[in-house]
Amino acid sequence: KGADGYPPYNIERCDRTNGQPERLRITLAVAGFARAEIEITAQQNLLLVAGKKAEPQENANFLHVGIANRSFERRFELADFVFVE
Repeated sequence: KGADGYPPYNIERCDRTNGQPERLRITLAVAGFARAEIEITAQQNLLLVAGKKAEPQENANFLHVGIANRSFERRFELADFVFVE
């Protein structure tokens, strides 16, 4: 859960294959973040995704900035039977 709904996300139910248990996929819209700027932590009954942006480069010469450039923390409460891979 995020206080302001940022970043937006999808939760998708994936098809079962070869008798595997049901799988869910969470996709977050984190444009502008490098993988190294995102931390994913799985705890009991909680999945935490946090992003921290590096300071903008002083020599950047943007004419328009439309991609959010702020840090975030998104929490997903998980049921007892959910396993995070």
